[in-house]
Amino acid sequence: MLTRPFRPSAELVVVTATALSAVNGLVVLDIVHLASAHLAIINIGLASVLGLVARGLLPAEPRSARPSEHRAQGSEGGSTR
Repeated sequence: MLTRPFRPSAELVVVTATALSAVNGLVVLDIVHLASAHLAIINIGLASVLGLVARGLLPAEPRSARPSEHRAQGSEGGSTR
């Protein structure tokens, strides 16, 4: 996958989200003049980077997806009665 060459970090998520917000803020304040198509391309690109990095931070399989294993582990323990 694309996220394998580098280790994703929470800091990279924050920096990417900040860059996305900063670009949009500068355009809204008329400090940076971009055509709507260029702004859309920048937004889609930064949002894609944000999604790829954030996806790399998630575990491969959520722990809550295996509730039967948790029940089985709990029943394996000895009874206290």
